[in-house]
Amino acid sequence: MATPNGNGTNGHVGRVVQIIGPVVDVEFTESYLPPIYEALRITSDGFDVPEPINVIAEVQQHLGEGRVRAVSMLPTDGMVRGMKAIDTGGPITVPVGEGTLGRVMNVIGDPVDNLGDIPHQQRYPIHRHAPSFEEQSTELQMFETGIKVIDLIQPFVRGGKIGLFGGAGVGKTVIVMELSSTTSRKRVPAFRFSPALASARAKATTCCARWSNRRSSTLANPSITTWKRRALST
Repeated sequence: MATPNGNGTNGHVGRVVQIIGPVVDVEFTESYLPPIYEALRITSDGFDVPEPINVIAEVQQHLGEGRVRAVSMLPTDGMVRGMKAIDTGGPITVPVGEGTLGRVMNVIGDPVDNLGDIPHQQRYPIHRHAPSFEEQSTELQMFETGIKVIDLIQPFVRGGKIGLFGGAGVGKTVIVMELSSTTSRKRVPAFRFSPALASARAKATTCCARWSNRRSSTLANPSITTWKRRALST
């Protein structure tokens, strides 16, 4: 497996000098400043605290005089000035590969779905450059969603842009949720029954039936005026 966040080091250690919520200022020697997006591991080694501190922070700004401003990726409760901030020697990375499909992880790549460790062979930084033109494909490929009505009637192009237009209650959010579900579990999903779409269709059918019953009972009411009856019948 690849090295997780914070297990590496380049020998540079700073000290926490200020904590404002998730923002942490760290001071290093004047001869060294960690680059922007560098990952710092802040620990409570040598401090008497109720719970151990072991968080990852990302450098966002150089303040000068050997100080950097970082943003913590975890809560800073219990963190105090003077704690060690170890330069990990690289940016924050997350697992990549087939083992990540269908899994849920936080911003530093730790699983949060209670399914154990994520099997992987390598990790990629969360800040990466766009792929070069040599690495990109020029062929048109279909993006298989696993939703039959989309793949058969309006297939999507892999790498293209898609827009959803519609009023309230037509199913935009349901489609997006179903796309996330099918594409996160399988790279090439097969056609399958969609519980989310079936639930939305059942709700729409129920609403139409209720409206139809209400309109029928209203039209049968002899006290309704002629113009209201004509408006409801359209």
